[in-house]
Parts: sequence; structure tokens; C-alpha cells
Amino acid sequence: METEVVLRWARRTMAGQGCTPLERGYRYQHGVRVGRLAVWLGRALGVDEATLERLYVAGVLHDVGKSGYRGEEPHGPRGGRIVRTVLRRWLSAEEREGIARMVEHHYARPRSRWYVGREKPQWPDDILIIQDADVLDHHGAMYFASCLRYAQKEGIPAEQFFRTFWDSPEERAERTEAMRSLNFTASRTELRRRFDEARRLMRKV
Repeated sequence: METEVVLRWARRTMAGQGCTPLERGYRYQHGVRVGRLAVWLGRALGVDEATLERLYVAGVLHDVGKSGYRGEEPHGPRGGRIVRTVLRRWLSAEEREGIARMVEHHYARPRSRWYVGREKPQWPDDILIIQDADVLDHHGAMYFASCLRYAQKEGIPAEQFFRTFWDSPEERAERTEAMRSLNFTASRTELRRRFDEARRLMRKV
């Protein structure tokens, strides 16, 4: 796998895109963090080095289907198609399919509320690892930093924002769902640590 070439392509394609005006290049920066978390979790689970490399690339690319796109197609399948077509020059057929599947299914979490009462998908561990890494990066200290930026943008004192937002029923439900949707004990332990760190930071605001 021509990893460095793929990662340079990802940076060129995604670094100029963002989901808000608050963090330029969010899609790419979020992807890098997810890639690193996926490698950390993969190592904790005893994954081999070749798979760790694929996990990192898939983590970086997991939201590539969102970058610069405003249509209605779900971003997972769109991202999987991008991996299968645009990146075929630098990936073998096996590498391409493995990474595409991780990108395509990164939000189809079998433990989430979406699958309550439905048949749960039976994903291999690499897809489950990417799912957990994505959830982890959306919570904890990174979440805290995002809240600070939103509060500043809206002109709301940070203390007031945290008191009304973090403790709202919607956010409590969101944190419960995030924990429930995780697939591995190591992920749940890390998410609890991130929630505790966010609470510690809030006490200092």
C-alpha cells in the first residue's frame, strides 16, 4: 500500500473542507485523530501491523464522503465508492476493499439504538474499531473544546453554556447513547475517562 501517497491525497482533498467556520479543515483533522485512536485501540486488541496501517488510513478517510459534498447520498457509501475508484492507483484490490468497507460502515454501529429490535450486522473487528474511534473523538476534551468555540461564537458565557448544554436531557441522552454504541471494553474505559476529563475542565471554567 502506498500509504504516504494516499495520506497526501487525503490532506489535499479534505484539509480545506470544514463542517463549521469554527475549525477549518475539520474533516481532515477529525480523520487524523480517528486514525490515531483506531491504531491505539487496534494495538490494545492485538491487531497485526498490516491491519494497523489500514486502520489508520481508514480512520483518516472515514468522512471523505462528506468533504465538499452537499447532496443527499449518505456519506458512508459515498466515501466507500471514492476509496474503491479514486484510490485504486495506490491500493491493491484487497487493501482497497478492506478500507472501503471500514469507511462505508463506520456509523452502522450494531450496539446503537438504531438496531434495537432489528437484525444486528456482524462486522469484523476492523470495522468495529473504526466505529469506536469515531465515537471517542466526538466526545471528551475535544467535545469540550468545540463547546468553547460555539459559546464564543454565540456570545454566551462559557459557564452558562456548559451548565445549560452539558446537563440538558438531550446531551445526557447523547452521552448515554455514545457509551452504549461502543463495541469494546477498552473503548468504554477511554470514553469514561474522557467524560471525567471534560467534567474536570468544566469545573475550572
